[in-house]
Amino acid sequence: MRFLDRFRKKGAIMGSISIRDLPAHGPFIAYLAFTKVSAKDSPFPADDPGAPFHKCDYVVPIKEVDEPEAQPFTFRAEEPIGFYYLVLRVILTRISGRLGVQIENFPLSAGPVELRREGTVTANGSVTWPSIADADLHEYGRFEDLIHGGA
Repeated sequence: MRFLDRFRKKGAIMGSISIRDLPAHGPFIAYLAFTKVSAKDSPFPADDPGAPFHKCDYVVPIKEVDEPEAQPFTFRAEEPIGFYYLVLRVILTRISGRLGVQIENFPLSAGPVELRREGTVTANGSVTWPSIADADLHEYGRFEDLIHGGA
């Protein structure tokens, strides 16, 4: 959060989101990523919205690692008024014969959502986790391959 945003007029968003078809997993984190744009008809910023970590202006945690997994996950946030693309970002630890991390982004609307000073935006719904077998996930390396030397 930027320092001066504390003094800007705020708009509220609240809701609940369920994630269907989660594979066997360990701890995971889910949060809303807010990407600010200038107007209702603005396209998503130039970087790839499907990239694991596209640029965003604000992040609101929905589910932290140590919290229980009771679904739906509920959230409420207040951010500076304006237009935002909202993306549910989930970082999931996969445990099925090997340990890995899968990152998925779920856009919550086809275009920007307007947060206004009056009223609260409501976002309720569910997303479906993509069905990707562990063997089909990209592998970037293994810890033993990345650690060389030592004391």
